[in-house]
Amino acid sequence: MKSGDNVMISADATNASGAPFERWELLSGNVLSFNPTMRSQSVTVNSNAIFEPIYRTTLPANTVELKVESSDHSVGRGRGGSPAKSRMI
Repeated sequence: MKSGDNVMISADATNASGAPFERWELLSGNVLSFNPTMRSQSVTVNSNAIFEPIYRTTLPANTVELKVESSDHSVGRGRGGSPAKSRMI
């Protein structure tokens, strides 16, 4: 590879364990026009580059992922406009 070369990088949609693609990690090198969240793309390199696909790990069985929404448009705010606080019991 030489500076200015375009290379194509592509990752599988899921890895061997079935985990979905999350992002690319640039381990070394210098690149231009690089979007770490695009699974397949052409990248312009300025030097030798090493990319690693990162796949989302699953949450442990006892972990719950929550999304909180408010119908009164005060998302993320408590009374008086102060940041909302939450805790898990």
